[in-house]
Amino acid sequence: MMKSFIQWLGLAVLCAVYSCTPGTDSTATVENGVASPQVHEQTEENLQVSEVAGRLVAPPLEDVRVPTETVTFQTGAQEAQEKSLSSGTILRIKDARFVDAQQQPIEGAVDIQVKEFMDVADILMSGITMRYDSGETDHILQSAGMIEVRANHKGQPVFMADGAEIEIDLATGNGADGYNLYYLDEQNAQNWSFIRTSNAEVNPTFAALEVQKKKIQPLPLKPRKLRDDAISFEFATDYNRYPSLAPYKGIVWQWAGKTTNNTLNPEKEQWVFGEKWERASVEEQDGRKGLYILTLRRSGKSARLLVTPALEGKDFDEAMATYRKIKQEQKAMKKRQQESYTRQSEFIRSFSINQMGIYNYDRILKMQNRAEIMASFNFDAMPDYEAGTVSEVYLIMEGDNSVVRYHRQEWNRFMLSSDAKNQLIAILPGNRIAIFDQEDFKRAQPWNFDSFEFKFKDSGRKINSPEDLRTFLSA
Repeated sequence: MMKSFIQWLGLAVLCAVYSCTPGTDSTATVENGVASPQVHEQTEENLQVSEVAGRLVAPPLEDVRVPTETVTFQTGAQEAQEKSLSSGTILRIKDARFVDAQQQPIEGAVDIQVKEFMDVADILMSGITMRYDSGETDHILQSAGMIEVRANHKGQPVFMADGAEIEIDLATGNGADGYNLYYLDEQNAQNWSFIRTSNAEVNPTFAALEVQKKKIQPLPLKPRKLRDDAISFEFATDYNRYPSLAPYKGIVWQWAGKTTNNTLNPEKEQWVFGEKWERASVEEQDGRKGLYILTLRRSGKSARLLVTPALEGKDFDEAMATYRKIKQEQKAMKKRQQESYTRQSEFIRSFSINQMGIYNYDRILKMQNRAEIMASFNFDAMPDYEAGTVSEVYLIMEGDNSVVRYHRQEWNRFMLSSDAKNQLIAILPGNRIAIFDQEDFKRAQPWNFDSFEFKFKDSGRKINSPEDLRTFLSA
């Protein structure tokens, strides 16, 4: 796989998986594996960010951020170093060389601090813009995940030395084609630079977990105690044929107390006990319910009975102890696997960097039946609301993994689609949430008007943590 690199001066690496096309003055060409900015006319591969006062990143919530995950690399290591994040994202360095702001080499441990943004809650907390202007049309970007990476040594920011690089396998749940890798020039604060087109690959960690899930053996049948009045049959049984019975020994087959599939009722068919049977076999009918068909045979004659496995005395006690142990072990194993599984993303998108910066994979969100209206926003329903305290609202489109920030200066050209599952929120002081939800959109149908006043409701929610926001948005 060809590696692409971007050179620029900056600290944060924000990798946003989005989708784009026309726009910007700058692209990046690749020479000897290193991408360098060049000036071009606006083309399909270049983007012009449309954002008030160049605020490309503006977290809206007070003291609520996506948690940071830290991995450490040692400078001067003779072998390649690889660190995995809980999501499945991998950072890999073959030549760990870093420098400080004065270009002096760093010796010792370097901490790489990472934040990943995978859903609309993360995107909203990040404050990363999801819009760009092609020069003629304002577009919305669709995200498949983002990552922010910062490097420091003893609390001070550090940078990659010349020739050093970090390979990143960015974990994402979006494996669709058509996404491009872009770089954001924060110095200019206006330009997205196209690097290359790149398709997703299957995350090997996720695939391995899928295999492990299938390897978990089913829980054995819960032991049953032989009834005192049971009609029972004893004979040698090959337990290897019945995985749900394999952990047990000393099984006795007792009549299930009912008939099915042409089986006999031994209470009424007493002749069964007067025969000298030569062979006996058991066939599973419903293993989950512990029902089996017992077939007794001798020359020219046979009998079929519905039976269940049972145990008595010490065999029953030992079987119950074995069952409880296996059940507890399987419960713990499933919990561990589920925790690992839920942290993993199904796909990865791979790229390399040789300096810190903001990168993204993105594409244009296709908005059917798009409308642009002059919007105003009413917050009178919010307790203790002071006029003018809200300067931004956020349009969330369910299923599209996109959050669009609209500043007050842009309310006169508010863009939305009648086909999308729209939701508007505003964040008031103290992280209180005002909302204009999907039902409000359905009733009001604002796309049918040239101008429209959105009357927000009090959600009654205050966001104190990422979990609070994620719960609120998923409700």
